[in-house]
Amino acid sequence: MTNSANTSRQAGDSATAGSVWQQPGRLEQLFKEFAPKVYGLALRCGLDHTEAEDGVQEVFLKVQRRIDTFRGEAKLSTWLYQVALNTLLDHRRKVVRQTRHSSLAIVA
Repeated sequence: MTNSANTSRQAGDSATAGSVWQQPGRLEQLFKEFAPKVYGLALRCGLDHTEAEDGVQEVFLKVQRRIDTFRGEAKLSTWLYQVALNTLLDHRRKVVRQTRHSSLAIVA
């Protein structure tokens, strides 16, 4: 393939990158491939097993809602990792706040 053909193909790929993943069955494929990796990331973020499972669900709900924002400028796995990391850190903050709130309620 020539450089110009390669460039035009990449431009076309990036223009439709998000929409390709909206096709039926694609998100399920994405979940099967990346859920174990996201779960491992959740554990490394300090979540226990139950919270990690909840975090994985949050990540893939967000991915499903935001897949159209994937522009194809990076690999899909890179984009998904960043979405997962941000979502899991937010989830951990929420868990910590709830734990503190519960602890304060018990003390009071």
